[in-house]
Amino acid sequence: MRIPLLRYYLLTIFSACFFFTAFHTAAEAHAPTSSPSLPSIGEAAYSDESVLYEPTTRTTDIPTPTFTIAPTSTPSPAPHIPRIITSAELETLFTKYGSEFNVEPNWLKKIARCESNFNPNANNSGLYLGMFQFSAQTWSSTRTSMGLDPNPDLRSNAEESIKTAAFMLARGRQNAWPNCH
Repeated sequence: MRIPLLRYYLLTIFSACFFFTAFHTAAEAHAPTSSPSLPSIGEAAYSDESVLYEPTTRTTDIPTPTFTIAPTSTPSPAPHIPRIITSAELETLFTKYGSEFNVEPNWLKKIARCESNFNPNANNSGLYLGMFQFSAQTWSSTRTSMGLDPNPDLRSNAEESIKTAAFMLARGRQNAWPNCH
């Protein structure tokens, strides 16, 4: 998160410097070389002879500096848009991973209902996330032992969280959800 913010600040500073330089250069090009005298109190303030400023060049005549910005070495991640999952899809996933890990699907459903009411995007103060309210540490260590991607952002993926919960229950780790027995 720090790198995108740093890039944003640097881009903002760079843009401000660029525009200041461009407009300062343009203003100098249009500024009169000698300071004109202001009309005295008896003279006509707006006569043709009292023109104080007459531009000699147009803004289109000012050369525009060109800059090349090198691409970043790592692309910014795309924003996560939660997908709405149907109850039929959930039922299929509970059955699939309950069978694969030899865990009763109703046990998985009971925990998912207790922890998040089947909401894959449930978020408890940023500490616990997903349908089974995994902490980032529990998720990473369990997924590593499963040989799967330990990225904690996957906690909000319904299929990945059901698969991980079924794995944990099959390994006797039901105490991960002490309030849902």
